[in-house]
Amino acid sequence: MSYFSFYKSENAELVYIRNTAFVFEEHTHSRNYVISKILNGTVVLHKEGYSQCLSKNGIFTICPDERHSVASECKAEMISLCINKDIIYNSSQNEYESFINRIFSGFPVGMDESFKAVVLRIHSSFHGCCKDNGLFQPLRERLDTVPERNFSIDLLAKEIFISKYYFIRSFKKAVGLTPHKYQIQNRIRKSQRLLSEGNSIAEIAYSVGFYDQSHFEKCFKRIVGITPSEYKLSLGNFLQDK
Repeated sequence: MSYFSFYKSENAELVYIRNTAFVFEEHTHSRNYVISKILNGTVVLHKEGYSQCLSKNGIFTICPDERHSVASECKAEMISLCINKDIIYNSSQNEYESFINRIFSGFPVGMDESFKAVVLRIHSSFHGCCKDNGLFQPLRERLDTVPERNFSIDLLAKEIFISKYYFIRSFKKAVGLTPHKYQIQNRIRKSQRLLSEGNSIAEIAYSVGFYDQSHFEKCFKRIVGITPSEYKLSLGNFLQDK
């Protein structure tokens, strides 16, 4: 059996990949910290500046805006816990531990003490942090909120009196992706939320800014690893974190 399973809540998402090869091309997670554990097989992680091959029981962490790709050439099994960065930045240690305990008690596969220790350590390492992308924060907020809208890079660059090309390079340095790639990624993230609400794929493609459903499906698979139809089928129970 080969499948992806997604378990969602307001502040967390659990992704369980079992008995399949997969490719997640270069992307970022703008809102989440992601902690992943390899349960079987071998996975190659490419992060900014280095590559790493991880086998069974290997664990890696991705911070918000950290550009990366993940792939397995052969069948593998991996679990990834995505945690809203606001929970880490703003909750107390006790609140965070209770939040994590509820998630771990509700999904036992791969949730051992070594994985839990890394997840808990994220809070102590990053609590109180709040990355602000400065000059680009207003644009970023627009791309987060309404990614379906078209934005002119030329006009945005003129607003802050810099060239288009310097704007693109500087945005990528601050956020991890170019403005165009960041917008496409956010369109796909928004489409995931809409798919979980039962909307049709054609309607969603148009509503998030794609005029061609095949282009939408291609972008979706590149970022999520499976097609929109497969994603709808893979949605599991609501993750119990409250």
